[in-house]
Amino acid sequence: MLKKLVTYYTCSFFKIKYVLGIVAIFVLNSMLVCTSYADLIPNGYTNQIVFMFYMPLNIQFDILRWLLIFIPVLLLLSSCIVRELTNHPTYLIQRMKSYRHCFHSIFIAIGISLIGYVGIGYMVTAIFVYFINNKIEGHNEIPLSLFHNSDGWQVLLSHFILFILTGLLLLIIHTIFLFIINNAVFAMFLVIISLISSVAVGYVFPTILKFLPLTYFLLGLSELQGISIAWFNTIIALCIVLSYSVLYGLFIKLREKIVG
Repeated sequence: MLKKLVTYYTCSFFKIKYVLGIVAIFVLNSMLVCTSYADLIPNGYTNQIVFMFYMPLNIQFDILRWLLIFIPVLLLLSSCIVRELTNHPTYLIQRMKSYRHCFHSIFIAIGISLIGYVGIGYMVTAIFVYFINNKIEGHNEIPLSLFHNSDGWQVLLSHFILFILTGLLLLIIHTIFLFIINNAVFAMFLVIISLISSVAVGYVFPTILKFLPLTYFLLGLSELQGISIAWFNTIIALCIVLSYSVLYGLFIKLREKIVG
């Protein structure tokens, strides 16, 4: 039954119109990078894909670009969480006879959907880079050590995982805010404020970047401290476990209020 419920939720979250929106967002991001940072694009196909997500090169512009990538994904999946928790759960809970199964199945499906959407985004970026590769003049002497001292495919895979983990952490944080204040729009506003505040604090005080997991996706900031992406992934995974435990505790405490 749990498997069927996960399948049901995943199909509910994964729709063609959402996929088209994700494609448009990642194409737009790649176009912005090629327009704004053409003189910094490195040599090598995988390096060029990673560079499309390398931030911040310009702190003001790239914070907006960072939000452009993350916020639509968060809005899409958080709206799915809100819909399933508040509008549709009664019949399913009666059949499952378990709040726990329904709750966990929603977030398993969210994780699967997030992997799918981010995977599509990276695939679209890779295709974009491939087709404009002959128009990109790669540079060997760019002042970004990540593209000189690392294996491109390894960095790409690590960054892909980092994107998924960061997105999942933000979705859990949004749902925690939602449970506490019972307002999805204001909860998303708090998430955006948390993102921007973390970047601002990390940019001003780079020595504390390793304690700000919401900034880990910004590879430009992480290079300042020489901390590996593997370390970031580990810390974010721990934050996810902790925050999910808090979220589940809130759900059990407030479930009658949440699902009616």
